[in-house]
Amino acid sequence: TFTIAPYATLPVALKVASATGDGFNARVNQIDVARGPGDANSIINAETQSADGFIDPSTGMPWPNVAIPEAPVVQRAIINWDQFAASAGNFNANNGFFEDFIPGVPGFGAAGDGADNIVAEITTFLELKKGSYTFVVNSDDGFLVTAGFSPFGTRLGWFDGGRGAADTAFNVVASEDGFYPIRLLWWEGGGGANIEFVSVDNTTGERLLVNDRANPRAIKAYTTGRTGGFLQSALPVPNRSGVASDLNFKATIKDDLTTLVAGSVKIRVNGAEVAATVSAKVGGVTTVTYKAATPLPPFALVPIQIEYMFSGDTEPRVVSYSVRTSLGDQGFSVEAEHFNYDSGKSIASVSTMPYEGFEYDQLSAVNGVDYAQGGDTPDSDLYRVGESPNVP
Repeated sequence: TFTIAPYATLPVALKVASATGDGFNARVNQIDVARGPGDANSIINAETQSADGFIDPSTGMPWPNVAIPEAPVVQRAIINWDQFAASAGNFNANNGFFEDFIPGVPGFGAAGDGADNIVAEITTFLELKKGSYTFVVNSDDGFLVTAGFSPFGTRLGWFDGGRGAADTAFNVVASEDGFYPIRLLWWEGGGGANIEFVSVDNTTGERLLVNDRANPRAIKAYTTGRTGGFLQSALPVPNRSGVASDLNFKATIKDDLTTLVAGSVKIRVNGAEVAATVSAKVGGVTTVTYKAATPLPPFALVPIQIEYMFSGDTEPRVVSYSVRTSLGDQGFSVEAEHFNYDSGKSIASVSTMPYEGFEYDQLSAVNGVDYAQGGDTPDSDLYRVGESPNVP
């Protein structure tokens, strides 16, 4: 007998005929406030920041990007970054590989000496032959790799949370030769920050930086190609909790080889089509917005559906997901032993109404200080993920 490792298949429909340019495109976003609620290093919070979804209450506008790259979108030959070009990860000065700085970091923010709360959206076209591949991302903190340039693309590999520099391996199958568009979202909350994108030679086990042109066995990556149009972003992001009762929905849809069909966009909330506003295209991007006239119920699971068509489509594309509204001023909940974390630390906002109930989500806790766990049998991660032993 033998075991086949889990793998994801690249959709053949995404591959393009050709690609040029050497390396990766990167768009870096850094804000001078911590992401939240919950784990600052969750996929939910990282995608929200990438889509400019964190709003400064004093201005009603997205928090400004405090990173200072040389351009809004920069190109890099390989992805082997560290916030201080130190010796994190597997490819560093200790073995002859010199890490690059994160583009635009340190920025001009105050948090972490200008080196915290970073999100980078990295895109490329990978030249792949038909076959199976193993990739590794070494990251501090999390990452998400998807097929295509949309955050709603097929998930290939991810780490949903915070950590020091560590590896996550994942397997990918290409059913046909081609150039495949790939999106790598990486983020950091506080402390160290690094990212490496690596492939593994399935015969020798050797690790190779993707697009290391000095190594003929490295997978090549290209900056420039033409894809079909895609859903570029949607706010609130899937699975977001604490959403305002007016929803304040926003999506962007980007043209490329195919273009958005006029009049094809439909937005449904709670199963009913709503009167969304579809803007004129700017730079090939259509923005769709909707704000609920009647407040949604508190703490309600709200299904959202985005329907649209591109030129050449024979039927609509549909993206469906759900979010949960906040408690608002309708009341509050107190989680059992929901008082402190990390050996007696507390969050002041839990004593302020309205209380959302998510402030301690994903934070660590110490047995005998923050909670009491009787006996030696671990239970579940329902309360706080990562503490040992787990709380009941």
